[in-house]
Amino acid sequence: ARGDVQAVLLSDMMYRRALAAPGGEALAAQTHVLADAPPAFDHCQFDALEASWKTEAFTKALFAMDMQNPAHTEVMRLEGIAKSWARPREEGYTIVRRALRSGKFGAPLGNGKRSFSSSNSSSSSGMTVGVVGAGVVGLQTIRAMRLKGHAVECFDMGSSVGGVWRENYKGFGVQVPKQLYEFADLPMEEANFGDFPTGEQTQAYIERYADHFGLREHVSLNTKVTQVKQLGDGRWTVALTLPDGVHTDRTFDKLVVCSGLYSAHNKFVPDRVSGQDQFAGDVMHTFDYRSDEQVAGKKVVVVGNGKSAVDIAVAASDAGAAKVTLLSRRAHWATPRKIANLIPFQQVFLSRLGQALVVGLRGPLPGSSPPLMTMWHALGWPLMAGGLQGGG
Repeated sequence: ARGDVQAVLLSDMMYRRALAAPGGEALAAQTHVLADAPPAFDHCQFDALEASWKTEAFTKALFAMDMQNPAHTEVMRLEGIAKSWARPREEGYTIVRRALRSGKFGAPLGNGKRSFSSSNSSSSSGMTVGVVGAGVVGLQTIRAMRLKGHAVECFDMGSSVGGVWRENYKGFGVQVPKQLYEFADLPMEEANFGDFPTGEQTQAYIERYADHFGLREHVSLNTKVTQVKQLGDGRWTVALTLPDGVHTDRTFDKLVVCSGLYSAHNKFVPDRVSGQDQFAGDVMHTFDYRSDEQVAGKKVVVVGNGKSAVDIAVAASDAGAAKVTLLSRRAHWATPRKIANLIPFQQVFLSRLGQALVVGLRGPLPGSSPPLMTMWHALGWPLMAGGLQGGG
C-alpha cells in the first residue's frame, strides 16, 4: 500500500525483457520491485503499458473491479485479476527462488531486489547443497548455488544432462519460437529466430549451456537417488546408487529437488480402465512412441489434449494410421503457430493487438477504458462473436 504507486507491473519475464530493450534503464529507475508480490495481470498486458492511456486504464481498473458484478467477472478473469493473490503452481524456479530467500541463502537488497555475484567466492557460508536432476532447472540451480559460494553436487540417473530434452517421443520439440525459450545470458544459436526448435536442437543448446558455464563438473550421471531423509538438525541425507551398483549416502545442508513434472521414470498410465481386459491392442505412454511402425495402418486413440497429445495425434496421422481420435475431458483450442497460416501467433496474442481483441470481444475494463475502447467493443463484439460462432 504505497501512496505514490501509479501502476502495477505484470510478469517478471516481460519485465526482464523490457529492461534489456531500449529505454530499459529509465524503466528500472522508475520501478519499485517488491520482493514477494506476484503479478497482477497476465504478461500479455505488459506490452500494452507503453501507451500512457493504457497505464492509466489498468491502474484505474485495479481499484474499480467488482468481483461480485457479473458484468465484470469474466473480464477480470481474463485479465488475471482476483480478490487475492493466487499462488502459482510451484515449479523449479520458484523453489530455487524461495530457497534463496530463506535462511543463509541470501538477504534482500535495499531496493527489494536480489542479485547473484559474478564470482564463485561471493559467499563464505560454506553450505553444501544437493541437487536432484540435471535438466534445465537443475543446471540453473547448480549455477545459482555456485555463484552464491556454496559447494554443490547434482545427481541424475540419465546418461547426460538435459532432463526431459535428453530423449522423448518421436518428433518432440519446443512449442514456442526459439527467442521465447532461451537462457537470458546465452542466446540459442542452434535454431534461427522465429523457428520452433526440435528436441535435438534444444538438447544441444542445454548441453552447450552446461559446457559454457562449467556445470558438468558438479553433475554425477547414471546415479540414481533412491531416498532422501531430513535429519533432526535440518540437514538432508541422500541415498544413492552409483553407476557400478554400489550404494552410498551423502549428507547436505540444503537439498533442491529438480526432477521435474515430466520425468520419463515417473510416467502416468492408469493401472486399469473399464473394458481394458477386452482390448487386444497396445497401450503406451507418449514417451514410448518412437517410430511410425508402431501406429501405421492402425486405429489410434490419444487420451488427453496437451502438447504431447496433439503432437502424437498429428504424428500418427502423418505416419499412416488408419484413423486417429483425440479424446479430452473438455474442449481445448490450440493456437496455430501462424494465424491464417501467415502471421506468427506471438505477434497477435503477445501484443497490444491481442489485448484489443479481448476488449473487443469481452468489453473494456470496468471504470477505466477510454471512449475509444468502448466504441471498439460496440463495433467489434458482434463481428468477433459472429466469427467465433461461425467457426465453431
